[in-house]
Amino acid sequence: MKILVVTNLPAVYRVDLYNSLTNKFKDNIKFCFIREFAIDYKQGISVWDGEDFIKRSFFYFEDSILINGTNFLLDLYKDTPDVIINAGMSYRALPLVLFSKIYKIDYYTWWGGTNLSESNISILKKGYRKIIARFSRGVISYSELALENYESLTTKKIKKKIIGNNTRDSSKYLKKIMSYKVKRNDSNIRFITVGYQTRRKNTIAILKAMCKLDIKKYKYELVVIGNGPELKNIVAFCKKNRLSNVRFLGHVSPEDVMKEYMNADVFIHPSLLDQWPQTYNEASIAGLPILVSKCSGVFDEYTKAFENTAMFDPYDTKKISMLMKTLIKDRSLRLDMGCKAQETALKYDARSVADAIVNI
Repeated sequence: MKILVVTNLPAVYRVDLYNSLTNKFKDNIKFCFIREFAIDYKQGISVWDGEDFIKRSFFYFEDSILINGTNFLLDLYKDTPDVIINAGMSYRALPLVLFSKIYKIDYYTWWGGTNLSESNISILKKGYRKIIARFSRGVISYSELALENYESLTTKKIKKKIIGNNTRDSSKYLKKIMSYKVKRNDSNIRFITVGYQTRRKNTIAILKAMCKLDIKKYKYELVVIGNGPELKNIVAFCKKNRLSNVRFLGHVSPEDVMKEYMNADVFIHPSLLDQWPQTYNEASIAGLPILVSKCSGVFDEYTKAFENTAMFDPYDTKKISMLMKTLIKDRSLRLDMGCKAQETALKYDARSVADAIVNI
């Protein structure tokens, strides 16, 4: 069986999955990476020649869209795989779907969109996504939320598999993160949030929640990691409201982010819109209790187990404040939540995702 995986670029957090699939399928799998305008900012992501999957990878973003598309389709015709797994439902999927129908190839969609993230798409985009869903053999979805959205596009009975969106080798990441020693000289409960600071990341909601917490009564602080256009506004908010217990670290290297996870007590992600943030996976592997927005796209064993204490409406700063206070006061709960987050991350990672793809 020959399998073709088509996606945009080999992001760092997908490398372990691609290697796992390569180890399972050997010479019967091929990866095609096609850049789109929307992800030009990812050009700086490193690709290592030593990775197993690179030997079976082909890249189509050196020339114009027309040349790239032509070369890709010629290679597709030459190889004629038995199975195509395509990440997402962009316009590039349409010729793939047509090709799969002509040559009777099983076509699967790898999907993370939710009803929230897809709520404002155009009629045209929704139309061609319905076509793609109609002619797909099945879907490999991030979560129940993504599967719900995909099934809203078609009434056709399809093969389906929920894989989560942790595509790292969690054990390997944990070993690396544990190599950083904790250096704490204070008794504050340290919250951490990580991300490119835009309005969508909604860090302002944490700050508004902190205004409701008495810093003299509750010893805690917030570490904000990441640059972005919204950073100046949230720094100004802190100054205006005299929030002296907030530290802004700006851009931090992946290795130093690991150190910050190890020095933190609670991870908080108040996003207004995500499909499934990678920082959630990282913090889970680090064993941090996590407070996460209901709009984040995450839905797994951890969020099911602690739904009432882990998840919140990102617009409800009173609820966020209450949850923060609960975790500040309850060390036992922090430990229970952190253990469950880590257990879930170790159980569902690149290896389990690769197994799920093999099974479907």
